[in-house]
Amino acid sequence: MTALPGDLARPRLGLGEEAWDRLAAEADHIVHAGAHVNFAYPYAALAPANVGGTRAVLELAAHVRVKPVHHVSTIGVLAGFGTAGERQVTERTPLAHPERLSMGYPETKWVAERMVAAAGGRGLPTTIHRPHEITGTSDRGVWNTDTMMCALLRTLAETGTAPGVELPLDFVPVDHVAAVIGHVVTREEPDGRVLHLTNPRPARLSSAVERLRHRGYPVRTVPYEDWVAAVDALAAEDPGHPMAPYLPLLVETARGSALPVLRTYEADTFPAVDRTHAERAAAAGSLTCPPVDAALLDLYLGRLAEIGYLPPPPD
Repeated sequence: MTALPGDLARPRLGLGEEAWDRLAAEADHIVHAGAHVNFAYPYAALAPANVGGTRAVLELAAHVRVKPVHHVSTIGVLAGFGTAGERQVTERTPLAHPERLSMGYPETKWVAERMVAAAGGRGLPTTIHRPHEITGTSDRGVWNTDTMMCALLRTLAETGTAPGVELPLDFVPVDHVAAVIGHVVTREEPDGRVLHLTNPRPARLSSAVERLRHRGYPVRTVPYEDWVAAVDALAAEDPGHPMAPYLPLLVETARGSALPVLRTYEADTFPAVDRTHAERAAAAGSLTCPPVDAALLDLYLGRLAEIGYLPPPPD
């Protein structure tokens, strides 16, 4: 395996002509999981990497010889369906409602997906993977803490408050996501399918609150607006707090809705998603996604506490 430093926002991924040609000649499959993730930046700031980078990947796939592209998107591209009143999205439903997406990141991922689908319609072998919340490993709980979910868990522990809304905990451990994608890449035909990599047994925010209480954190439930005010005060006091970059999700109203962006992901707004293709792939690879239960939540909270990301509970 050879690592080539590059840049998604530059032509040919920032590679020189010789490296570009060699990569195009030697690669057998392309798994495109790179993106600039930021929930405060507008579309224009993220498009060079997220849209331009995808365009470069498609060019690479067609250069010298054709190579299948497995594009890792996000379930967030479906948020517009929910605010449009659509209650069910299958893996065959055409992507729609970009005008109802509220933030630059899902907008760029929506456009990138459409580019991949268009390339597939012209004969390029493609598969699109839409994971929900990618979380830590299912064995040791090792997690990239630079995520909104980790920031949320830390904020619940620090403030001792939780919003009185049932936000989804649709956790998909990173090793499971990698295993399913690996199986599809190596064992299945890239025929333009979409896979919804979501957890068949998710939970709600109240489950995380209950497990935090079990660990000694006296978390109490308060109205959503009061909780947001507390988070805003926390970020004002400490602009470097992990939750500060996600404030726009909490306070900005979603397009076509009276709800804040974050709340459009609740079950009564966000559409139910079909998992037929994903379940078939997982079954073919003998892969099982662990449920979001007390055992998995305790594993994650224990790991976050162990590395010092969570403050210790009060005496």
